[in-house]
Amino acid sequence: MPLVSKKCRVTNPEFFGKTLHQTIKEIGHEIVISRLKHSKTEGVFSPTLDTHLLEKDVLMVVGLEEDVNDFINRVGRESSDLIIESASDIQVKNIFVTNPKATHKKLNELDLYNKYELKVTRVFRAGREILARPSLELFYGDKLRIVGTKEAIDEIEKGYRKLRKKTVGTRFSLHLWWFVGRNNTWLHPFFNSFSSCSPQARFCSRAADCCIADQPLWRYWCDSFLY
Repeated sequence: MPLVSKKCRVTNPEFFGKTLHQTIKEIGHEIVISRLKHSKTEGVFSPTLDTHLLEKDVLMVVGLEEDVNDFINRVGRESSDLIIESASDIQVKNIFVTNPKATHKKLNELDLYNKYELKVTRVFRAGREILARPSLELFYGDKLRIVGTKEAIDEIEKGYRKLRKKTVGTRFSLHLWWFVGRNNTWLHPFFNSFSSCSPQARFCSRAADCCIADQPLWRYWCDSFLY
């Protein structure tokens, strides 16, 4: 079943002052709170499980529709707040798992929030959309939907660009070698071994254990080979 995201206004006094961890555990559904906005403020942030709920907080809830609806009904009511969706200080981006250090690890082992202040809300794998549970094991080619501040995402991209400059000469040689030799029979066995890899093979940033998918397709193969 596809995942949905809905906004929830916290109005049930039973949950005032409780942490997100306590709230989610009490309700018993697997959901992710990707954003939170306190009442009478315009600041939006990606909360931790230790964040305390306050009266009239607005939450962005991600999960299966039935679970999300039940969560909203028990915690409060559906919200029409627009600020939580349009906040410029929170960004959403997709990254791809290609670094061997990240594959076969659980999301909680990567600890992206404490390292980069980034929260994974969804994982896309082989056409399926999976809720980003802390115990979820990652595989090569998984696409992660992340939410975080502009500064946190900029930090990852800065590390990626720095790494890219160090290897630009080697990448140019491989790009030229591929274009010249790709139609020759001597390269076919070697090229075919890589063409069977996931199409999500992307530029890898070791600093972020991920890849930024914003470059032309013809460059993916060489860079996935490099890293």
